[in-house]
Formats: sequence, structure tokens, C-alpha cells
Amino acid sequence: MRRVLTVLYAAAALVLLPAHAHAFGYSCGTDESPGTVRLVVPLGAGSANDVYARHLAEQLKRPEYLNRTVLVENMPGGYGSIAAKHVAAMPSDGCTLFVGINSTFAVGPMFGLETVDFVKDLTPITAFIQSIQVFSVNPSLGVKTLDQFLEYVKMHPKLDIATSAGSARVAGEMLAKALGTNGSIKTVPYRLEPEA
Repeated sequence: MRRVLTVLYAAAALVLLPAHAHAFGYSCGTDESPGTVRLVVPLGAGSANDVYARHLAEQLKRPEYLNRTVLVENMPGGYGSIAAKHVAAMPSDGCTLFVGINSTFAVGPMFGLETVDFVKDLTPITAFIQSIQVFSVNPSLGVKTLDQFLEYVKMHPKLDIATSAGSARVAGEMLAKALGTNGSIKTVPYRLEPEA
């Protein structure tokens, strides 16, 4: 019987503006007529990055920061390329911000998805989330540490690895290659992260 290893990769987020926007000589509207700032999240509502973006939006609304209305807009799909292209096409006025994820920068281009040129089309502002990879195994496997797991893999090289789509898939592929397993990578795609 094959055992299944689950790899979950929680993406880090980076806030980006359309290229050449005036990030902190802020130009979204004026003090007399403030514009609405939109944070575009390339994942669905309820995802970890959506929650982080909503927290960021609450902070940015405060008078000591932007003192503007800040809305979160979810645009899932295409490993973030749909949202990235949308933001890159917006005016460079500081009113639209992209909350980027690892999948947008690495996975989409790796699978040949048309995306944006992140150097030319978007301007980075800050990284505001740093997250971790979670490595878990079925409790019936009987391993409690990474060393025990590595020993198990040596004895059972036909290990299957299950991941969700995006960065987790890449992490799973890298893990399988590093461990030398000749099992298979099973990607379990979900439309939205919270479903996974």
C-alpha cells in the first residue's frame, strides 16, 4: 500500500503598484477629493492572503497612513496571472495595488501562462507576509520526525506525494526529486485555497 505525503505551501505576499506609480508621494486622488485604493488579491475570498490583505486594508485606511477608502478585490485564477495583468493595465496613479503571491511570480511562468513582466509592468512596494511550508504525513505512517520520514522513504521509494496546485505543486516536485522517490506527484486542484 502506498503512503501519501502532503505538502502545503503558504505563499508569501508582496504589494506591487502599476509601473511608475508614485508610491509614497502618494497620488491616488487629492486631499480634497481622495481616491479609493483597491488591493487586488489573486486568490479567492477567505484565503490566507485575502485575510492578510483585509488586515492591511484596515491599516492603510488610517489617517497616519493613506487616509483613503481601501477595498479588497479578489481575482482568483491562472496562478495569479489574471490579477497581475489587470493591475498592470491600470493607470499608474497609486489607486490599484497588487497583493502578489509566489505562484504569480514562479508557477504561472513555469507553466507557460501569459503573465506580466514584473520588472517593467509593476513596481514593488514591500513584502508584508512571510509564511512557512507545512509538511505532514498520515499518522498511520508511524514517523514523528523528518529523519524518521527520510529513513522511511529509503525503505519505500514508491512514495506518492499529494499537493494542492500552485507553489505546493512545485514544492512537492522538488521534494520528490530530492528524496529520489519514483512514486507519483498527485496534484489536487481546488478552485479556491480555503476549499483545499
